[in-house]
Parts: sequence; structure tokens; C-alpha cells
Amino acid sequence: MIRQGRPDCEPLLATEDQQDFLGGYAVDFLSAAFNQDPAAKARLGMETGSIAVDTLQGLPARIAALQASSDRFPLLLPVDASELTTNLAGGSLTADNVDLTYCEMGYFVPSMKPGSEPCKRVNLVIPGNPAMIVASWQKEGSALRFSLPEGSNLSQFSSVSLRAALDPLSTLNQPSVTQAFSVRLTDDHENTVTVRTQPDEPALRFPEGIEEENDTFEGGWFTGRVPLTSIRLPLQDFKGVDLTNIREISLVFDQNPSGSLFISDIELVR
Repeated sequence: MIRQGRPDCEPLLATEDQQDFLGGYAVDFLSAAFNQDPAAKARLGMETGSIAVDTLQGLPARIAALQASSDRFPLLLPVDASELTTNLAGGSLTADNVDLTYCEMGYFVPSMKPGSEPCKRVNLVIPGNPAMIVASWQKEGSALRFSLPEGSNLSQFSSVSLRAALDPLSTLNQPSVTQAFSVRLTDDHENTVTVRTQPDEPALRFPEGIEEENDTFEGGWFTGRVPLTSIRLPLQDFKGVDLTNIREISLVFDQNPSGSLFISDIELVR
């Protein structure tokens, strides 16, 4: 039964539907794990050269996919606040008109960690309370720029990948509107190419739920869950730059005049 006035309280799947989902998912998982079946990997959302899926076994879904460490080239895996200025490839992280907040892993209240209010630990549920950054902007065209070492060769990778979620309590996000941004690559010859996230990107949709008053903590309470899930932009779409010699990767917030996102990682995957 759906709880009155709570869009996040969806009814459970019927027993037969749950069994069908688990059976189909198990078959795909085993086929992908032991037979390296590319079709099964695609259905599971593990095909790194394509965008992240929004359905599993015919049902709406979101995925949070991580490749083996040998198949990842991380730019951001926020272990501490130093990653707000230096990326994991060894270059700088420059925030152009973007406010960044580092949120360490775990649950905490603002009185324990002053300045952590943007992390919203007490205001909503992010499953796992992962380490993450909060990126907020109020000017269209704001950007996060990751500089890479000279001669960085990205041709061996399949996609730019990140896990993110929209902050449903931020006034910078328009209620019920999907967020969007672009990824820009720049090579050593000053060539640039920009690719937008998919329209109505699942990871950037406004989550199901409503805002309620909170008598204990400022900022209200959001009734739904806010999982950080995968966004992938295939490198084959970045035509016009030399992938063997990339100098900078940028997240450009050029689709909406303002916004606020939770981001748990940014990397190249294969």
C-alpha cells in the first residue's frame, strides 16, 4: 500500500515479480562473471563503453557500478579535503565559480563538524553515507577543471564515469527538474570538445520524496532516499580531440543557471 502523500513509499513488487527479477538477474550475473557475456554485462549496466542503464530486467532502476582498480584512472575519490585542490592524476582541481565542500564518510551532525551543513547528513538519507564532495553553483558555465600531466593518454579507456546525486533540499535545484551538465576535454593542441549528459539522466533526476519540517536540525527533512549512482559519457562521443594527449577534463555546469550535486567519484574507466 502506498502511504498517503508519500511518493517515495512505493508498493513492493508482487512475489512472482520479485522471483522473476532475481532469477533473471542471477542468470545475467553468472553469464557476465563466468562467460564474460557482453550482452549480459550490458543488461547489468556494466558495459563501460555505453551510458548507464536506467532499467534492470525491465524494471526502472539505478546502478552504482565500480570497475576493478586496474581498469580505473581516478581523478577524484575524496579521501580528504586535499582533493578539493589537487586531483588524483597529479594535477590541480580548479573550481570556477563552484563552491566545494568535502564530506568525510559516515554520519555526523553539524555540531560535531562545523561547516558540514552542505553534506546534509542529518537532513536526508544517502545510503552508506559515503565520502563525497558537494558542488554548488549559481552561474551558468561554472566548472570543475581537472588538469592532467603532460601527454596523458586516455585512448585506452572507454568512458568518463562518475557517481552523483541531486540535492533535493537545495534551493539551487529547481524542484522536480532533472539536473544536467557537460564534460569537456581539452588536448595539448588546445582542441576542445564538449559532451552533455543524457536528457533526464537517471542519476540526476529529482528523487522521489517530499520535504518535511525538522524540529531538531535546520534545513528540513527529505523523506526519500538519495543514492549516488553512475553517470557515464563514452569517450567515443568526444570527437575532435586527440585522446592520446589530453591536458584537461572539466565538468561544466552549462545546462542550468544554478544547482547543487553530491559527487562521490570522477574517473576514467575501461
